[in-house]
Amino acid sequence: MTLQAASSLPLFEQVMQHIRTQVQTGQVAAGYRLPSETELCLQYDVSRITIRRALKELEEEGLLERRQGKGTFIARQKIPIHAMALGGFQGMTQEEKREDSHITILHKSSRPATKKEASLLGIQPQDPVYELTRRLDVKNEPIMLDRTIYDARRFPGLLDMVHDNVSTYELMSQTFHHQNWRVDKEITITMARPDEALNLQCHTGEILFYIVKTVYDEQGIANHCSFDLVIAKRVKMTLSYPR
Repeated sequence: MTLQAASSLPLFEQVMQHIRTQVQTGQVAAGYRLPSETELCLQYDVSRITIRRALKELEEEGLLERRQGKGTFIARQKIPIHAMALGGFQGMTQEEKREDSHITILHKSSRPATKKEASLLGIQPQDPVYELTRRLDVKNEPIMLDRTIYDARRFPGLLDMVHDNVSTYELMSQTFHHQNWRVDKEITITMARPDEALNLQCHTGEILFYIVKTVYDEQGIANHCSFDLVIAKRVKMTLSYPR
């Protein structure tokens, strides 16, 4: 490819623009290994300094990733996570309308509340709760593992209504008439345990966002609490409140 030396756009930016276009048009996909710096210099007829700057800028953008001893690759595009959203999977990822996303139920049960769950829900330890564990996949890749706890007396029969890809937020609103009004969240970093890594299809020790949240209705009564594990390298997290 011949770049335009007379262009007002610097040569390194022209290289960046061409690589971006290749990704956007599907000519290259995530995981594709770029040619070496020497090969790129020949391909674009520019200096090594120009190529290195272009690659560095694209790496900082998140379009490329360098793997030591292996080369430079097109990076997997991260899924945006809106950490302060009121919704669950749908609200946090805004992926519910995508055809390439899927919510799978891994576990559901009725049991007594633990002390921590009771504290978050404003109920007593040993009061009956529902536990629902689900996983969100986007483009056939696991993104998030969610364990949500509901006061069983507040949402009787909820577990019988929940299936894969069913929105529990719509059930709470339309069937039980409890709206989500406010959310409290605590976000920390943790590492995947073996059982979590198995469900998320990642390595044991993988860095995860750990999100503990409680969602309240307009009267300040807790609708539910949840414990989310999100694969950090697969998402881009936003902490601002949605408008």
